[in-house]
Amino acid sequence: MKRIIHISVLAVLFFIPMVTLAQSSGGSNPIQKAEKKAESRWTLQGWLEQKDKNKMMDLWLSMNAPSPYEFFISGAYQDFLSKDETNLTEKHYNSGYFSAGAYSGIIGLEAFHEDNSQEKILHAGGSLNLRIVGNAVQGTHLIIQYGYKSMDMTLNSVATTVNQSFAGGDLNLYFTRHFGLSANYKYFIPVDSNTL
Repeated sequence: MKRIIHISVLAVLFFIPMVTLAQSSGGSNPIQKAEKKAESRWTLQGWLEQKDKNKMMDLWLSMNAPSPYEFFISGAYQDFLSKDETNLTEKHYNSGYFSAGAYSGIIGLEAFHEDNSQEKILHAGGSLNLRIVGNAVQGTHLIIQYGYKSMDMTLNSVATTVNQSFAGGDLNLYFTRHFGLSANYKYFIPVDSNTL
């Protein structure tokens, strides 16, 4: 009887370290295997949490994304010298120029007004613009324009109005943050005028 108890105690002492060794190596412990599977398992709760995270990311992007709408105004005072080659005289003239515009994405509208009261010439018009390159008027961009201009003038005490369509392009190219190149070209479609 003493031998059987002694053998069973010896077997228990031999079996306990084996179970501990198997559990620490992760070889056949079903609890650890189940925990590892649970970490990578898809659940409805995990999907709902990810959906809420995506909503918050979309909200942040919509709040911090640039607006597709853009508005601008500009003005200028121009002083220029006109030479009359027949009389060899020079005259100083000045004019005020004002423009305003709006863009929605790549499509824009622009209106302008120029008043040269000394020569009695008034320009007014507008254009439909298409921004091919760039995302802002104050950045690097290439814009093509098509518009209409009306010029009211008094020449030899006769008031006349000349209406012309035009096509053009506007280019801004920034090389650095504070240095760039700007170019503007307009082609006015010729019209006949009895007064002129």
